[in-house]
Amino acid sequence: IEATAEPALGGSLSIGALAGQIYALASSISTAAGAYAQAFRLAGQPAPVVAAAVTSAAGSLGDLVALRGLVRLTPAQTAVVDPLLDAAELSLAVLPSDPAAFGAALSLAAIALGDQADPALLLATLDSLGPPLEPTPAAVSTGTAQVIALNDAVAVALTASMRALALGEAMARRTYRDRAEATLARLLAAAVFEDALKRIGREGLDLARDLSALRGVIAELVTRQSTDLAPVLTVSAPARLPSLWWAWRLYASPARAAELADRARVAHPSFMPETFEALAA
Repeated sequence: IEATAEPALGGSLSIGALAGQIYALASSISTAAGAYAQAFRLAGQPAPVVAAAVTSAAGSLGDLVALRGLVRLTPAQTAVVDPLLDAAELSLAVLPSDPAAFGAALSLAAIALGDQADPALLLATLDSLGPPLEPTPAAVSTGTAQVIALNDAVAVALTASMRALALGEAMARRTYRDRAEATLARLLAAAVFEDALKRIGREGLDLARDLSALRGVIAELVTRQSTDLAPVLTVSAPARLPSLWWAWRLYASPARAAELADRARVAHPSFMPETFEALAA
């Protein structure tokens, strides 16, 4: 896992500079998402096609609204995110004439969600949800049914892209307890980005480029952060010994007893499991 190849972005930039790159790319993705939203086939289409496109786009917004609820924002955090979600909802009304406005508004809401959400909880939530539902295939290969299916695919691609964007914004602020946690976070984040990238068609080359760059910067950031973290070891004994005993045995420091108990999630620090994980140093 540690040898997984990632784009060599970031060069010799510091961790802070890499986080700055994430924020800059998020801004570019907002513009690119607006351009990609113009892939909706709306001009000259009959009313049922346009209505179906608006419904699909509303699903992309609804996905962000659901995420907002799942990541348990505080009232203060919700007050930051909700106005941007409301603005994205208002932009649905002009989707038929200005799809770019919807794409840009949706991405701004995703950025705000990423800024406010707990990064670890957001990643765990996305991993638990799994990829967005696949677009509904057309019943026939021609006519309005095909256009509706194409528009549905654009909306699902936007949904996946907004998840990746929100996650990328959040990952710029995340810290890790150990290398194992950082490695897992990098792999789970990469899966979210891969899902988005595979859904973007030729109309979204700029969006795909910026999301791919963001994925690379995140991988580099997490790798840099993990180098300063201790690896995790599995330790065991044929008895349930106190965390204080283990703290002295492993680190020669009783001050780390609480850390061991917390990591092992024990009901009482006097009774550590016979086998548990601990930092190597």
